[in-house]
Amino acid sequence: MTEIYLCDDEHIWIEQMEQAVLDFMISSDWALTVTCKTSAPRELLEQLLQHKTSGGIYFLDINLKSEMNGITLGAEIRKLDSEAVLVFVTSHDELVMDTFRLKLQATDYILKDSGSLRTQIGETLRAVESRYGRFAGRLSAPRIRLEAGGFVHFIIKDDIYFVESEKNQHKLSVHLRSEIFTLGMSLKEVAELLGEDFVFCRRGCLVNPLHVTAIDQNAREIVFDNGERCRCSHRAWRIVAEKMGIH
Repeated sequence: MTEIYLCDDEHIWIEQMEQAVLDFMISSDWALTVTCKTSAPRELLEQLLQHKTSGGIYFLDINLKSEMNGITLGAEIRKLDSEAVLVFVTSHDELVMDTFRLKLQATDYILKDSGSLRTQIGETLRAVESRYGRFAGRLSAPRIRLEAGGFVHFIIKDDIYFVESEKNQHKLSVHLRSEIFTLGMSLKEVAELLGEDFVFCRRGCLVNPLHVTAIDQNAREIVFDNGERCRCSHRAWRIVAEKMGIH
């Protein structure tokens, strides 16, 4: 049973989020339960501690009018539930960048004022269900340890899309589905951690073929399933294609 937590300071939004989850459950055989719905961040954290949830799904209003906002709450949740799926719901899209700054690895961002909150939540849950296979094997999935900006990240290896060197800097950019963070390690060190499943698409860039959906030979770019692209040498695209099982 996957537990869902809802936190918003306006009851009307909590009701809509809960209804969206219930609507999704009708059309899915995924076992979900709404464990907590609250306007108080502390209450959510207490519930999380009580239930010892792992791999929960959290829909959080960013602009909570409380002692902590949704971003701070997300950071606290991440400490208690390292497998957390964080989805930020907001009317203030300018605040989204703060989630990147804190390296929260958010799964999705939903805008309240779009008029389709329930539809967006359903789409997010379907994407999570598909992406994580109802969390089967997530707890035992291979991880690598990466240190960045004072944080120690235990990243599921398959969640990494690509790693590339930053120009004229001794740093790497690690690209996940919806987040990029900077790493102070050499590409050689990271390549050794990632192993043979990852391949170089050009000098200074290591890609995960698992997330490659297309190879644009004319533009000499690799296309990933989150829409990102990165340059690929003519020689390397054949290697990437072979890893994808395309001959």
